[in-house]
Amino acid sequence: MKEETKEEIKNYVMDFVRRLTRREKYDINEIRRGYPFHALFFPDEALVSFKLQRRLVTKMGQEFYPRIALIIARERHSEAYTDYAVSGEADEGMINKINRILDELRENRRKPNAEEEWREIVAFRTRRSIPVKVIADLYVGDFRPGPLFLEIKSRFLT
Repeated sequence: MKEETKEEIKNYVMDFVRRLTRREKYDINEIRRGYPFHALFFPDEALVSFKLQRRLVTKMGQEFYPRIALIIARERHSEAYTDYAVSGEADEGMINKINRILDELRENRRKPNAEEEWREIVAFRTRRSIPVKVIADLYVGDFRPGPLFLEIKSRFLT
């Protein structure tokens, strides 16, 4: 990794931390209304901590990880973008199978296995196209052998 890229990442991380650690005033009554069941079980300090934690996790997923990926991608690629809308047509059966696989992954009913998933997806080809629009967390247009579309997910294993 180039020194300039490392420096850009370092500066971004420091800025992100500074922006996120600014003390915000939270109205405890507003938090209680927003999380009524949490309020039954936790004291006010825990509710405020929960609110801060949710804010951090949301910002990391929506902003931090995609931006770090973009900085790294731009080191070698000039066509790198976040939140990139892509429209086109795709095979209906394959799209349905992809959605089922994603549901199973989200529900921990299967472990990721790209080769097996691709075999399953291709087996459901119907040769009927439907319009599809997706938003790529990271899009790299000049990636070879062809454009790269990424959805960035994070998960803490326990």
